[in-house]
Amino acid sequence: GERRTAFLGSWIQQASFDPPVVSVAIKAGRFADELLAAGGVFALNVGPAGDPTLSKHFGRGFTPEQDPYAGLVVERGATGVEVLPSSLAVLECRPSGSFRAGDHVVWFGNVVAARRRPEGGDPAVHIRKNGLSY
Repeated sequence: GERRTAFLGSWIQQASFDPPVVSVAIKAGRFADELLAAGGVFALNVGPAGDPTLSKHFGRGFTPEQDPYAGLVVERGATGVEVLPSSLAVLECRPSGSFRAGDHVVWFGNVVAARRRPEGGDPAVHIRKNGLSY
């Protein structure tokens, strides 16, 4: 429907080659978890290295009433989900399952559409000094 949100995903990784599946951890209690549980699709937008703008924007989280894309240019992807044309790459996914892992929920998504910027670039990656806190 018209319900939507956005978030900065934690611990994103490939989970399967055939079919292509990714996993993403979402902090428990985020609105995104509710939407995915209801069957919503999602997109992973890979931001460019060296520009913390998107990380700062999406890292704070959003209430159901807030527009998560305020001030950003967005397009509709093949699945109808919002995608960021400024991304290096976009993977559009249909949820295929989840499980609770401590204070996060790990969602699996079958990749149903993908695109990348032809000129490429290095992806933004944030690695903490250790995995015990952040």
